[in-house]
Amino acid sequence: MNFSVIIAYAVTLVISTSNRYRFLDEAFRMYFPINSSSPGFLTTAGCMETVVCNEKEQMVVLRQIKVLHDKLNDVVELVNYCFSVQITFCVGLCFVIGVVCSFGLFKTLIYWDELYFMGIMNFIWYLYYLFFVLFFIAVGSKITREGKHIGVLVHKAINCSTSSAVINELSIFSQQLLHRSPVITCGLFVYDWTLLYTMLGATATYLIILIQFDVSIQNPTNLNDTATGT
Repeated sequence: MNFSVIIAYAVTLVISTSNRYRFLDEAFRMYFPINSSSPGFLTTAGCMETVVCNEKEQMVVLRQIKVLHDKLNDVVELVNYCFSVQITFCVGLCFVIGVVCSFGLFKTLIYWDELYFMGIMNFIWYLYYLFFVLFFIAVGSKITREGKHIGVLVHKAINCSTSSAVINELSIFSQQLLHRSPVITCGLFVYDWTLLYTMLGATATYLIILIQFDVSIQNPTNLNDTATGT
């Protein structure tokens, strides 16, 4: 129960951080044009709103955005430092339970023995851990995507801006984004959708190995024939 509370708290914290990255992107759109044909931004209703601000206001807002972005990166690093072990344990446990439960469910479906319902319950328990892993991977991917998106907005603003001072500040901000982008990681791997694909591939590999061992144990005569033939 305590482990579930810790994981839920970590996920909530990451979701809150991801929303703040999105708000930062929206604030950047309000003060910097990203379309050279019409200096404005699209609202949720699809209407074009004009960016009304002078060079001085843009410089002040940009410095504030840089500070806020740096503080959000500090929050991401704290999440990686405080919850990396717990989340890595959840991912590892989900992988091990997934392999074992998939193999047990395969055996119960093939042989249809008395452990059928036990295999179903173990698979449901595996889905419980998989839910946390999928949720955290989705949120981690969202943070990385939002961090990359603000970099795209900065370069569009550089192309559309006419002030050399603003372009210089945007270039400095671009370097900050390049050297410090938000990534949810434990040090061994990044929590994104590639991690899920890796887990699925490794689960399938180990499942095939276990099935092959099980078939060879269930049919020892094949091994004896092979040994006699050699």
